[in-house]
Amino acid sequence: MKGTVAIIGANQTGLFAAKLFSEQGFSVFVFEKNSRENAAYEWTDDISPSVFKEVGLPFPPNDIFTRTRSLTFVPPGHNPVFVPKNEEEPDINVSRRGLNEWLISLLSEGVELYFDACVTRALTDGDIVYGVEFSNGETFECDLVVDCGGVNSSVRRSLPQIFQIQNEVNANDKLFVKREFFARPENCPLPKHPEKVYLKHKNENGISRCFLKKDDETSDVLVGRIGSLSDETYENAIADLKEDNPVIGNKVFGGDAIFEIPVRRPLSNLVANGYVLLGDSACMTIPIIGSGIGSGLKAAKMLADAVTSADKEPFSKKNLYRYQLKFMREIGGKHAAIELVRNKLLSSRGEIDDLVKSGVMEGLASVVSGGSAKRLVKSFLALPFKYFSLWKTLFGVSIKAACVVSHATKMPPRFDEKEFEKWRKKYDKPFNK
Repeated sequence: MKGTVAIIGANQTGLFAAKLFSEQGFSVFVFEKNSRENAAYEWTDDISPSVFKEVGLPFPPNDIFTRTRSLTFVPPGHNPVFVPKNEEEPDINVSRRGLNEWLISLLSEGVELYFDACVTRALTDGDIVYGVEFSNGETFECDLVVDCGGVNSSVRRSLPQIFQIQNEVNANDKLFVKREFFARPENCPLPKHPEKVYLKHKNENGISRCFLKKDDETSDVLVGRIGSLSDETYENAIADLKEDNPVIGNKVFGGDAIFEIPVRRPLSNLVANGYVLLGDSACMTIPIIGSGIGSGLKAAKMLADAVTSADKEPFSKKNLYRYQLKFMREIGGKHAAIELVRNKLLSSRGEIDDLVKSGVMEGLASVVSGGSAKRLVKSFLALPFKYFSLWKTLFGVSIKAACVVSHATKMPPRFDEKEFEKWRKKYDKPFNK
């Protein structure tokens, strides 16, 4: 064997990383704190079909996904605008639990999966991570710890200051989400707009949505708020959604827990000797919508490539740095720019209404979903004069976003502690209040 890899978290990103490392001859162990059936959220998420081909996966089986429908955006002023889906390459809506089981089926027999195995902290010696400790006090030593433990990863939070990896993710950089499923009432007509997204719903920082599932019998309702989500806020949001969406009938299931999803740029330091952050633990989700399956799968491929192509010391920070460099150049910089847009949207109301009414939302939706910026630029340039204030705002944000992308993609090409520290400070500066 080339070495032992411990992957913390049996989510989509962790399982794909396990597949890649095992195929290259590494001894792979996956530790998941939840049971197998609860290792992934009980909901669906959108992903571009091209991602699977890009990372070398076959296309998923038909029974775990559906084709996405067009969205209707509802701004604070409650003037809904229908946005047609991208017909060139429409996203698919994939079951997270279905995707998990499919990825497990693709693993080689050499991968050892352990569920109900709660990892509590990293084992460290100076600036090296050499294993993990479990809640029962047992330990596991390895050559590389791949932390896919989520936004509140106990491993990341346990790292000593010497590692210079951010332990905590601020509450204002997380979307607190509750999701429930409701039966469509008998004799309730099908809605004109089956998939609605409410921006700054009830003038609160966050989103809500009501999607009538493809069976036309179940409404998928989500309420997400930045910073926190109280029971009162949630109940008020549900009441407002029910009033606007008669398809929301009696509760079927869900709503038992609040989930926390990162909605910020990726952390500025993702690697250490014997340790790497991947997926939600690294804040790799898209900062507006919180979706991270696509970027997580791509990042897992980048990580495996960096480790398997190393001439020597594959688990050193110097080598793992190559993984972060590639990720920042291809994905991280774009996500940082999207966070700037998110912050601007959260600080305004009228501009969100104009954004939706003007048609710019169609292009923005494409960008935040990981698509091309061509549609956004086209709609931006075609703005009528009455939206001059919006144009000025967007122009200012675009300039700042371009600077953020430029810097994020200019990580020092080779690892140098002092130069990397300078880069990190400049990377985080536009977001420090």
